[in-house]
Amino acid sequence: MGRREDVNHLKFLYDAFLPNYYWTEVMECLRKLLLTGFVVFFYEGSGLQVLVGLVISVIFLTLYSFLQPYLMPSNNTFASFVHFQISFTLACVFGLRVLNEMNKSSVERMKISEDSLSYALLIGNASVLAVGCFYILKHILSSSKDFDFLASKGKEIIKA
Repeated sequence: MGRREDVNHLKFLYDAFLPNYYWTEVMECLRKLLLTGFVVFFYEGSGLQVLVGLVISVIFLTLYSFLQPYLMPSNNTFASFVHFQISFTLACVFGLRVLNEMNKSSVERMKISEDSLSYALLIGNASVLAVGCFYILKHILSSSKDFDFLASKGKEIIKA
């Protein structure tokens, strides 16, 4: 049995990525583990915990934006957008945490309200759904550049 047949049952783990980035799913699992399992070692509910999550998110946002590991260009764009949104959400949560710890006069001087940060969170997170629906509709209603890209480069990618 050849090498391809040996790993064919694992294709769902690496099929969406460019051949050189077959390990991206492992990186994604590491990101999830760090954001859920690692941050619990910091004071629960503290600003430090949110700040550590924000730093981890920004690191992975930078990695995904730089590497662009997905086979389809729109997946790279959407992944970068989603990672940005995770970082933005954590930045807003950190801002809310800071506002809660400040005295009233300091909050008034900052000219940022909890309501404005809450609306930013709501709109930002809803935008992920909207952009995702946009990409789905784009692929359904038109011949996408992504599929043209796959058709032209598909043979090269399969050979690799």
